[in-house]
Amino acid sequence: HFVSSSYISPEMQDLHECALKKNLCFVNEVGLDPGIDHSISHALVAAYKNSAAFSAANKHSFISYCGGLSDTPNDFCYKFSWSPLGVLKALMSPSVSIREGDTYHVTKPWKAVELYPLPMPWGAEEFEVYPNRDSLPFIDQYHLNGGLSIKQFVRGTLRYKGWKNAWQDIFSEVDLLEPANVQSRLTELSDELWHTFAYKEGEADRVILTVELKVENDSEVVWHQQYILDTLGNAQGSAMAQLVSNSVALGVEAVLANDISAGVSAAPHEPVLVERWLNRTKELSDHFVLIDHLI
Repeated sequence: HFVSSSYISPEMQDLHECALKKNLCFVNEVGLDPGIDHSISHALVAAYKNSAAFSAANKHSFISYCGGLSDTPNDFCYKFSWSPLGVLKALMSPSVSIREGDTYHVTKPWKAVELYPLPMPWGAEEFEVYPNRDSLPFIDQYHLNGGLSIKQFVRGTLRYKGWKNAWQDIFSEVDLLEPANVQSRLTELSDELWHTFAYKEGEADRVILTVELKVENDSEVVWHQQYILDTLGNAQGSAMAQLVSNSVALGVEAVLANDISAGVSAAPHEPVLVERWLNRTKELSDHFVLIDHLI
């Protein structure tokens, strides 16, 4: 068996038939993002489909944003808990999402940064967000397929307000890199950022995750719910490490209990397993709430 917090790669997906034949579970995407966000998404979609508001005539807007942040914003609006190289490479990755019913392509993340207010009961804040990777396959994964009208669908990254301006020099440099120089310069830049903006020993990190589903019919909002997670690192470890590792541990436990079918799969969608993941998330978080915007 195999359990991982990473996205399902094409090479992993190719192992599906082999895993089935050997009755093995290759469970992926059971970390934080991807992972806990999947569980929240399954919970929201299931609640909506079981409600009186569900109709194929509705228009659906799905938003999921996650960010690993510092406890409080610094001038750079970010700190690193491991090599910055991965973050820098992500800046060069295009994304695909849906906006106003049309496919929305972004080649450079910093050109799609938007302000995003979060209505947190413990203190509303405004952040910056941008789309990440290819969101479209998750329409099927979250069971929002089958002819449902999708007005908006995006999975993305969340940063402190001011992040775009603070990183402007980096964006400008990355934008001008010649292909032959990309790897070497990103490695140099990664070392510089690690030296200047790494977490200090004992310094707390912060994780924010929000998943929102809004449903409209003839411009009237008929269903609108949103989960918000906000938590800090503590004596047990960083917030990121605790959320990711506990989610992976639940995946291991589910495999050992034969709760997950053989083959290659992502975070489970079965209600009992989704509830198990959300309950553990609530135990680990300083704040974890479900907001019904129509109440």
